[in-house]
Amino acid sequence: MDELDREQPGASFNLGDLVGIIKRRKWWIAIPTLLLSAAAVTVALMLPPVYRAEGTILIERPNVPPDLIDSTVTSQADERIEKIRREFIASDNLAGLVEKYDLYPEMRREVPMADVVHRFRQGIHVELVQSSRREPAVAFQVGFEYSEPGKAQQVASEVATWYLRENLRARQEKSRETAEFLEQQTSALASEVGRLEEELAEFKKENAGQLPNQQDLIRGEVVELQRSLRDLNFERQSLGERRADLAQTLAGIQSGSEPAALAPDSRLEELRDERATLAAQYTEKHPDIISLDRRIAALEARQSGQDQGTEASGSTTARSGNPQIFQIREELAAIDRNLNALARRRDVLRSDIEEKREALRRAAAIEDEYRALQREYDNTVTDYRTLRRKKLTADMGASLELNQKGERFTLIEPPQEPFSPIKPDRKMIVLAGAFMSLAFGCGLAFLREMADGSIRGVRKLEALTGAQPLVVVPYIRTRREIVRAWTWRGASAAGVLAAAAGGLFYVHTHVVPLDIVASQAEQQVDDKLDRFLK
Repeated sequence: MDELDREQPGASFNLGDLVGIIKRRKWWIAIPTLLLSAAAVTVALMLPPVYRAEGTILIERPNVPPDLIDSTVTSQADERIEKIRREFIASDNLAGLVEKYDLYPEMRREVPMADVVHRFRQGIHVELVQSSRREPAVAFQVGFEYSEPGKAQQVASEVATWYLRENLRARQEKSRETAEFLEQQTSALASEVGRLEEELAEFKKENAGQLPNQQDLIRGEVVELQRSLRDLNFERQSLGERRADLAQTLAGIQSGSEPAALAPDSRLEELRDERATLAAQYTEKHPDIISLDRRIAALEARQSGQDQGTEASGSTTARSGNPQIFQIREELAAIDRNLNALARRRDVLRSDIEEKREALRRAAAIEDEYRALQREYDNTVTDYRTLRRKKLTADMGASLELNQKGERFTLIEPPQEPFSPIKPDRKMIVLAGAFMSLAFGCGLAFLREMADGSIRGVRKLEALTGAQPLVVVPYIRTRREIVRAWTWRGASAAGVLAAAAGGLFYVHTHVVPLDIVASQAEQQVDDKLDRFLK
């Protein structure tokens, strides 16, 4: 028969053959399907439920506009949320919460605390709520998953409280630290400003009259002294001319003619004027001034000799008792005294001019040092003022955070105790188990049919023999077979009903009350009807 099957592989296959296979191999399909489906239902019912308690925290913007008072906390809300989450899921903190709420008692008896903490960490959920990816988060949700709804709600409340407390503490602490840091820097700069002020005052005291800002005054004094020196030279020149005239008059009275020796030496006055001009520009050691001093000294010596001759001749004339001669001599003596006084005054003026010039030279030497010290002082004062303004801003920012007027977290929806678990999805587990069970049973039936070499059906017989059968006698079941079939069907239906009732009882007692499920289903139906009618 197998050889005939291999010789005629073209035997047709239709829906009737498939129905026949299902009837013949029904137990190969039904038993694995029922067993595996029951196993899937059992697994779905035995998996512990996991409840999630969630709360919503709103990220509120500052009450005071940033252009009026800007907060010193510049980090974004999502950064602070992640930072707070990292602090919360620290092992020490989670271990304390595990002990506080008696979480995972069976797991704690079997595995180390590190594994329990890792399991705890996986149950914590934080999710940002954003209107769009480019926009900042407007709120975030915190939640915790656990097998007991009450403890899930307690831990979720603990997480929400932690976020509220830590955000407030972190913002106030950061603003306070910023204000304290700026206070320290401001105090340090204030001390530096005081030190520079003292150093600058001491420098001004040590170099009084030689500071760069006093050079214009010193130059003005030099110009004034030079003007006084020129006036003195002019006065001296006038007195010299007057003396020369008197000497000439005296000589004329005594001899009746003007002696050449007593004529005024205009060259001496010219040299003196020239020296006064050079003295206003050069020091006493300049070669031109030294040369002029020698020439002036020689001419003065010559003039002194002439004056002595005049006095000798005058004494002879005085003995003659001429009152005019006596008067002229008295006037000449007065002029000489004035000239000597002018000479001393001229020396004083020259000395003053030289001192002022020396002060100007010293001022030029200390100008760089003074300007560097003044520049350091000005820069430090500028930095101090800038830092002072920043400190005032930081103080206002700290006050803003202390009064909770800045960005803050507000719990708008506290975590509630959940009524229904979020996992496992028992419906999907049962449906997937039933589908896989049916597929497995059909696969077994197909394999069993392929392994069976029996000839079944008229078409296959006709295909093997090449002739149609004369009569087809159908299979006739006995009464016993019929009773047995209906008995099996009834037992199967009762078993299915019992399993369904047991499953509903387990769901009602261990998962969620059936009245709550019915209420939720009714609410969903009403919502769908309302949307459909609208």
